[in-house]
Amino acid sequence: MFKRPLEEWQDGKENLEENQIMDETEYLLGDNEPIRNKKLLDVLEIVRNEYPEIFKAAIIDVGDKDVDKSLKAGPAIFGAEDKAGYVSRIAISPELEIMTTDSEYFKNLLLTRRISLEHLQKQLADELGIKDFIFTAENLKKLILLHELGHLKYYQENYKKPNVNFAEAFETRSIEYHKNLQNLPIPGVIISVARRAWEKSIGKTVKEKLTSMKEILVEMYFKQARPDHYKKIKSGEINFDFSPEAGETAEELLDRHERAEQETPLEKFADEFVLEVLKNHPELIVENK
Repeated sequence: MFKRPLEEWQDGKENLEENQIMDETEYLLGDNEPIRNKKLLDVLEIVRNEYPEIFKAAIIDVGDKDVDKSLKAGPAIFGAEDKAGYVSRIAISPELEIMTTDSEYFKNLLLTRRISLEHLQKQLADELGIKDFIFTAENLKKLILLHELGHLKYYQENYKKPNVNFAEAFETRSIEYHKNLQNLPIPGVIISVARRAWEKSIGKTVKEKLTSMKEILVEMYFKQARPDHYKKIKSGEINFDFSPEAGETAEELLDRHERAEQETPLEKFADEFVLEVLKNHPELIVENK
């Protein structure tokens, strides 16, 4: 069953039948839990009050990593659909909700998301005048949630319009989303998946590790997450290949991929939404401001 962060947030539940999805008892969301972190709930309340339209037919919770595999690679996910239908869903990882500044999870996020966080620091300084911003566990988890809410808003405004049914919105979004991913340096994957594959790769040389990384992405990511894409790769219809540019290291390739992903319409919109909310509520991330 799915659960809501606050009892009064029942939009998604009330619209189950209307949204043409499976009965609540058939949901395959695993052991998901409501968000309990007070500061995250404060973020949700502010956004709910100012952008109520984006919360219609949306589920927001703490996900189960055994079901939501993407939570093993990243701290939060937005999906145009849950595991059983077409209700939009944001799930955060259990580690994100409880992480502290001393935790390994937080330290790892600072390392693996360095490019994105540096980009955000520059935006905060240039557009909001927040200079020398320092990330803490508490402000980072709020920023991540705001970013995912930006994805939700983008979906509602660009795909799930009032005159568009859920199936059509999902299909259109899926086509455009994967088209954008296909144009990235490592085609077809988001940066968190790419970095995780690189970390898992084996080999004595960079060339061997890159070959291993490709095999991991094909056999452990595409095969499970995008079976149709996987079949096209295996049949030769899609040539899945990537490599560093001349003089570029594998790490620099990953950094270039992350920067390119930031420039996709979906990511740019989400970043702009974060700044839009913080412009009116800087207190969410800056004390005594």
